[in-house]
Amino acid sequence: MKSAFCRFIAVMFSGVLFPLFSQENGGEGVGFRLVEPVRPAPAPARDADPAPAAAPAPERIRLDGRNPAATASLTAEERAALQLALEGDGVRGRSGNMILPGMQVVVNVLVQGKEEIRTNPQRINESGRIALPLILNVPVANMSLEEIENRLAELYSEYFREPHVIVEFIGSTDDPYLSPWGFVTLMGNVARPGPVAVPPTQNMTVSGAIKAAGGESSSANTTSITVFRPNLEANSVERYSVNLRNVGRRGNHEDDITVKAGDVIFIPERIF
Repeated sequence: MKSAFCRFIAVMFSGVLFPLFSQENGGEGVGFRLVEPVRPAPAPARDADPAPAAAPAPERIRLDGRNPAATASLTAEERAALQLALEGDGVRGRSGNMILPGMQVVVNVLVQGKEEIRTNPQRINESGRIALPLILNVPVANMSLEEIENRLAELYSEYFREPHVIVEFIGSTDDPYLSPWGFVTLMGNVARPGPVAVPPTQNMTVSGAIKAAGGESSSANTTSITVFRPNLEANSVERYSVNLRNVGRRGNHEDDITVKAGDVIFIPERIF
């Protein structure tokens, strides 16, 4: 039994361990060196995936309303939208960004961050005045919200130290012409073409304006929407090309640009 075990050890040494050594010095004394095991070559480094290309910014073209050649490539509907933008009605609204009789406002007076006065919605009467605590009837018609805030802060400084006054317009988008923030105009293939009031937050996007107008029609081409943005001082218009399909399918939210008062948004018909 013991001899069999010794033979097993000898076989294992000669067949497994011995190949790891090589004999040196031509038999004059035996020396051995350790043979490093062969390791597979490392796999070539994989190139990093290229970063996704940035989505192109919406096309922006400057059109000069005094130069007919600049508009030669536009369709008749697009030229109508361009002309409407140049008129600039929506930039300030037909109220001229002014508070008019019949409108409603809420007045909030803060002193060192503490609310001292907050009114219920106050309607501007026919004489252009509102009734407020302490300062009674104050004329505010044909003034902007900022002008009203400054005037009320001046009056309330008789009662409070450094009051901060906030005046909020309380209105309905049913009549966008009366919005102090102006309006945008929808043309083409939407459910309700016409003006849409810019909200107080002034963060409405192209898709939000279309939704406010009842949504696009079934024949609308939402890949080629054009936004005409007026620059009344330069008598020119900037044209933005907007592809809302990139927003829905690819998540390119930068394509859904924020609209500004006076913008005219044209949604063309899809060609079948």
